[in-house]
Amino acid sequence: MNEKSYSLYSTKLSAMSGGKEVLDHHQISYLEKDVSKDLDARNTLINELQSTSTPTVTVDDAVVTGFDLQKLEKLLEIEN
Repeated sequence: MNEKSYSLYSTKLSAMSGGKEVLDHHQISYLEKDVSKDLDARNTLINELQSTSTPTVTVDDAVVTGFDLQKLEKLLEIEN
């Protein structure tokens, strides 16, 4: 089975706005990147992911900008 790669780009405030909670609730391992402290992560968020919003979640090459529960659940293959 091919393991997916999960990342959460956040700030201290946005980490509590849903994305982190969904990943934690479903026990999905992810790399959390605080863009308020990590300049490289901030540059990746803006330049590569074309996002200026947090939270932004990546699942392999797919990007969920802001907290979009429906899109996130679909990418995570979570049944409602």
